[in-house]
Amino acid sequence: MARPGNLLIGNDNQIFIADKGNNRVRIIDNSCYEINCPNVFTFIGSGQWDSPGNWFNGNIPPSPLPKGSKIIIDSLNDGDCIMNSLQILSYGSHLIIKPNKRIKLTHNTIIN
Repeated sequence: MARPGNLLIGNDNQIFIADKGNNRVRIIDNSCYEINCPNVFTFIGSGQWDSPGNWFNGNIPPSPLPKGSKIIIDSLNDGDCIMNSLQILSYGSHLIIKPNKRIKLTHNTIIN
């Protein structure tokens, strides 16, 4: 059951918002809309940072990573994320390493 104000995606890929009676109120039709939200880049593979196949949807994070954006390291069970290229984190961006995941740094690292 959705709470009032929750966004829902219907089987027909239309977007709805739940009202107080748990009814679906259509707010966006089938046209293309862009929602401005921070980017999240998730490392899901094993191996080198700069390989698109190691990233969810093949999206390698930009360097510098913009404010409000996140990099999440959630590699395969025994896999390592090998940071083999320069990554700059802007003030207000985040690098999150999930529990029991590893990142190997191959370059000098400077943390400001």
